[in-house]
Amino acid sequence: DPINDFIPLSTIAVSGLVLVVAPNSPYRNIAEFLAAARARERELSFGSGSSSTRIAAEMLKKRTEGKMLHIPYKGTPQALTDLMGGQVDFMTCDVNPATPLVNGGKLRALAVTSAKRDPLFPDVPTLAESGLAGYELTSWAGAFVPAKTPAPIVLRLHKLVVDAVQSEAMKAQAAKTGSIAYPSASSAEFLAFVKSETTKWQKIVTDAGIEPE
Repeated sequence: DPINDFIPLSTIAVSGLVLVVAPNSPYRNIAEFLAAARARERELSFGSGSSSTRIAAEMLKKRTEGKMLHIPYKGTPQALTDLMGGQVDFMTCDVNPATPLVNGGKLRALAVTSAKRDPLFPDVPTLAESGLAGYELTSWAGAFVPAKTPAPIVLRLHKLVVDAVQSEAMKAQAAKTGSIAYPSASSAEFLAFVKSETTKWQKIVTDAGIEPE
């Protein structure tokens, strides 16, 4: 239980996902993609190799009310291979594995799921600024300790983690992977974030009818 079994120390980094299509896709930009989704003239298929990539697309499906079919894969590499081969129409993918494929011309990036543009894709708009106001979905990493850890140790470890996250080395490393170093002001602030994220993701999962595995 992420709420009751652990004490959150601080977030470490946050990262959005990127909506990608094959280079020969008929959708040259996010406006054309969203128009096609909303037109519902045909079912758009999307691949996923992880829970976050699927949920981002399911959230997109709900917001556009589009006809979209989920194609599950054992991992992201297999899903990306089929996307490049034209077996699926699009994918919401973690930034890190998508970046070399986009830069190499093997995929086309249409939009990112974060609230702000990604440092690795400064020219790619967010979904929120593309007509889906309020759309935001990010993956994040954080530091936790067991629930019964004494308060003085929690405070000390929180400070150490925050100091590390705020370092220039950490900021530079995060930027290389399309992430943003993101420390929490306090353990309580991170706890509130974890609770809000848990509620948010549970709602998306329920709305999409995703069964527990």
